[in-house]
Amino acid sequence: MNVVLAHFAYGLQVRGRKGGLEHLQMRFDPAGGAREDREAATAALRPVMERYTDIFDQLVAEDFLKAGRVPVLDEWPAAGDVGYEWSGSWRRRSPFHRRPDVAGRLSAIFGVQEPDMRGQEERHVTHRASVTFGARKAPETLRHVEVTCSFGHKVNVCLLRFAQSLHDGNIAEAALDEMRNLDRALSLAWERMDVDWYKALVPGAEDPA
Repeated sequence: MNVVLAHFAYGLQVRGRKGGLEHLQMRFDPAGGAREDREAATAALRPVMERYTDIFDQLVAEDFLKAGRVPVLDEWPAAGDVGYEWSGSWRRRSPFHRRPDVAGRLSAIFGVQEPDMRGQEERHVTHRASVTFGARKAPETLRHVEVTCSFGHKVNVCLLRFAQSLHDGNIAEAALDEMRNLDRALSLAWERMDVDWYKALVPGAEDPA
């Protein structure tokens, strides 16, 4: 049974040189509709759950972050999720230590050749990520895996590229459309302070009176 990246959502916010890709959300479903065998669906989704869990474990093990992992359980009458959540912040660099090769280390974790290192990390912000395995309890309803990440532009773009590579050929059309929209936004030179987004993106736009 194949697994499909069925849902993709993101949040992109730019304020001068700050910001960038701030949030990603992906949901993975077994292919074949909503009435597949639960055991087969679980077996198909388990490698996805384990792969993304491993990625975030590697990330928070790095010394440029101050972060950790906790197990999570969310239970409702008709549904339940189990999995993990990571939270933390970017460490303030010591003037007595050489700057770590963040780009190279992110490349090694995510398999991305040239990480997008734009964006300024806010030290006081708590970043979060999660990987959860869940399903409605009705026997005929599919299980799924959901991945979220808001660890700042650098990590979020690396996770995007990792997912695009890992699931190439198994991405739903609606999710692909959203990825294309995001790729277009990421291609813009938003780190330049002289960009007027209103004029750049609105046809025929003029300066407000």
